[in-house]
Amino acid sequence: MLKMLKTMTATGLLLALLTPTSTWAGNPQVHKLMDITGITDQIRVLPEIMKLSFSGAGSQGASLPPAAQQAFVNAIDQSFHIQKFEQTVENQLAKDLSPQDLTTLLDWYKTGPAKTIIAAEKAAITPEAMVDMQMQAATLMKNSSRMAFARRLDGLMGATDSAMSMQEYTGIAMLSAMASSQAGGAMDMDMMKQLLSTQLEQQQQMVADQIAVQIVYTYRNLDDATLADYEKTLKTPAFKKFYQSGMSAMNRGTENFITDWADVVAASDVLQ
Repeated sequence: MLKMLKTMTATGLLLALLTPTSTWAGNPQVHKLMDITGITDQIRVLPEIMKLSFSGAGSQGASLPPAAQQAFVNAIDQSFHIQKFEQTVENQLAKDLSPQDLTTLLDWYKTGPAKTIIAAEKAAITPEAMVDMQMQAATLMKNSSRMAFARRLDGLMGATDSAMSMQEYTGIAMLSAMASSQAGGAMDMDMMKQLLSTQLEQQQQMVADQIAVQIVYTYRNLDDATLADYEKTLKTPAFKKFYQSGMSAMNRGTENFITDWADVVAASDVLQ
């Protein structure tokens, strides 16, 4: 899975690569796969994604009063439970992936091509690389063949879908919290949800473009043959099953987390 860090945005943090640190240790093979592919890191960084959304740095917090922003951020720490989230994802992967699937996946990550891919991803997450990527973004987007590759890779991995799901869950949770606290009593919630849906549709292409540029930048020094082999690998049954299961599990875990967060917000006084 992509283990890259963009600029300080929710989309970028969703693709973060951090030092693997995990508190849940159930199925050893699945647990190892989660660490190697960056799923563990994605889970760990979710609270920071949410906090950015409400800090004023993200679109969700742009129109919130300071007191509401702080209350929403505080609720994140009260509602995020990393072990619960990891168990949700691990259980789903263990259910969907056969022992042979796990062996196939883990064996590939020991190969030379896998190490080349991972090295390129690590090199793309430094602060200097982030600045360089932003400076080169316009040029990178003109590389039509690499942009096409990036969009295919995004489709295989579900990066844009995951980013958009995060924004959707957060937006719906905010509306639910406001309704539960009766602060949204005078609001037309159906209309607000429609506005949210429209906003997400408008943002999707921008998010997809950002992710594509990040992919092009990350693998810019790798030759076409290496990337073609990587894409071919991701299309094999074990990898397709892994990404489908992983995205479903991450979405479920994220939805549970944001539901818990909305309950904490609704129980507070900030929206009264």
